[in-house]
Amino acid sequence: MTMLTFGDVLMLDARQYRDVQGSIMVEILAVGDLRADEDGYWLPVKCNHMTPDGRAEVRFIEIKSASVPHARSRAAASM
Repeated sequence: MTMLTFGDVLMLDARQYRDVQGSIMVEILAVGDLRADEDGYWLPVKCNHMTPDGRAEVRFIEIKSASVPHARSRAAASM
């Protein structure tokens, strides 16, 4: 599993996080403990959700841990 740290930027699509609202770009502020359920392994995070108008909104979401490398590379490609 790839670790998340403060400042990491991810571009998540709807399948990669809970509280689905389409694709979002987030900057990680804090990471909780990995947890497992019937849908796989999830990381609870506090993050800045970067809105299309340039604002950052603090959100608490759960990210599917297996999606972190892909989400990280998508964010790097879009910057």
